[in-house]
Amino acid sequence: MLDNSTPSPADGLTGFRPLTLSEFARLKEADEIATAHLHWKQADHLKAKRRARWPIPCTDEDGTDCYLVPLNDRHEAFALVEAKDFWKVYDSGIRGMWSINNLPNGFSLAQVNVPSRDEQGTKYGTINLARLILGPALHRIEHRNGNGLDLRRKNLAPSAPPSRRKRPATMPPEVARMTARVRDRMAAEVRLSVVAHG
Repeated sequence: MLDNSTPSPADGLTGFRPLTLSEFARLKEADEIATAHLHWKQADHLKAKRRARWPIPCTDEDGTDCYLVPLNDRHEAFALVEAKDFWKVYDSGIRGMWSINNLPNGFSLAQVNVPSRDEQGTKYGTINLARLILGPALHRIEHRNGNGLDLRRKNLAPSAPPSRRKRPATMPPEVARMTARVRDRMAAEVRLSVVAHG
């Protein structure tokens, strides 16, 4: 099923071109590093899968060099990211495959798979790509155009965390009176219980 929020050439993208030799070499090197720990048959299979998800170079309506990055094997969803931010993520050592996270509220986000090691071995988790681009310390990021797959900086903005309601410093008088009555009734029941059993 094609995601309606997926960027497409109709969204103002132009200048589609093949990968340069430099881009090709960097992606191939990243694939070699990401699969070096695997048996050669598994490594070949994963390299082919990763290569099918290599980014497609393009230019956005502002003339910024960008990539459309496939988020699944069927190329049904793509993330749109500025070229410099794509390489920033790769150069940080995070070379996992990008994927889509469809949230229950209908919003979709781009994420990347990352390995983490513990006592039982290697496990994989995911990180929201918008947080990697703007900074992992940010808890919430707003997508200005409402498209969680558009990772261009002009679409990302830090968002304030939801405010937490604070309890009032004093109880309303009716709550205080009711609390006092319940407390007094419980104390009276305890006294009766002690007298009856004691």
